[in-house]
Amino acid sequence: MLNRIQTVFMEVRRPCPDCLGSGINCLQCAGSGSLPAVMEKKYILCTSGLLKKLSTDAI
Repeated sequence: MLNRIQTVFMEVRRPCPDCLGSGINCLQCAGSGSLPAVMEKKYILCTSGLLKKLSTDAI
């Protein structure tokens, strides 16, 4: 069995912490309900064709 860790980058959008995603009267997210997208580095463990997420680092 071959195990290896693969690194991928994914675009992630998070809900606004000020309005909790509602967007109502929010100056932080300008009414969208989410913060601007960021690229996050994901570490994936590949084991016999299965992918398991190990951890996440925001960049």
